[in-house]
Amino acid sequence: MSPAAAAELVILTAVSVVGAWLGVNYLRRRQMRPGMIGAHFLLGAASLEVMVMTIHGGPALQKTPPGAIGILALAATGLAMASGLVAGLIARRSRRTADVTLAMHAAFAAAGLLFFLIWIFGTAVQTVG
Repeated sequence: MSPAAAAELVILTAVSVVGAWLGVNYLRRRQMRPGMIGAHFLLGAASLEVMVMTIHGGPALQKTPPGAIGILALAATGLAMASGLVAGLIARRSRRTADVTLAMHAAFAAAGLLFFLIWIFGTAVQTVG
């Protein structure tokens, strides 16, 4: 596993934990802490950036060929980022629309994480095997 892929795995884990915590608090209708929402946003943006660096290489990083799964991971993560931003913008207007948008956000994020894991561990198996 490349250093960028390992960093991406750590960032995706962190953003998933923070997102799950925010989701539970949202479902319990608790007040959201702006700092946690900001941390979730910044971790999500960092994860998108590191995923791009994993695909294209970066300073002193080896390039990991994306294949179709890598492109799906990047697309799903990008859609998660976009739907999270939309959910944040409309959350105060309509609870029902916010619920649907947040469900889409969580689904895109889960798909992005799953595709990333398949891509990285599939690449590692091909490298070893």
